[in-house]
Amino acid sequence: MKSYKISRWDAILPSKSSNSLPMIYIEADKDLIVFAQKNNYKFPVIIRDTQSVYDGHKMMAVFDSLLLGPNCRSKTILDKNWYTLSLTSYFYGYPPENGTVDIIGMENSENHAAIKNNSTDDLSDILGSSNNLSEIKGMSVWQIVVFVIIIIIILVAILLIFHK
Repeated sequence: MKSYKISRWDAILPSKSSNSLPMIYIEADKDLIVFAQKNNYKFPVIIRDTQSVYDGHKMMAVFDSLLLGPNCRSKTILDKNWYTLSLTSYFYGYPPENGTVDIIGMENSENHAAIKNNSTDDLSDILGSSNNLSEIKGMSVWQIVVFVIIIIIILVAILLIFHK
């Protein structure tokens, strides 16, 4: 396993969820970026040395860059070349120490194979009951169809009331 120093902790609230998730900031090297790409940007990690409930527990992490897409982070944060790991754990508050994160499956070399069985099943407890993670970002097609039908029924009812 390769370890990275955690620079900062934040809480995030994914859509379709009422549970906050912890997000950590790290300075990633080229090895971690390549490892993340090979593993579809999600892989297991272990948090250490935070002196908190997070220590020693294996959880999935979703790797992301702060520089991709528009965001409202300060220039100070963007200048630090930080990357984020959104953790599949409930947010239990900010730990006393930032600690380190161990990347499971990543050794101290450049030849990183993809992790087998990189499942997202353990995300459903935290993000909601949906097995389709793309639905977490917004309304499903079924919800949109029902919404449109309800709007049409309301408009027809209004037309019938005022048509008399």
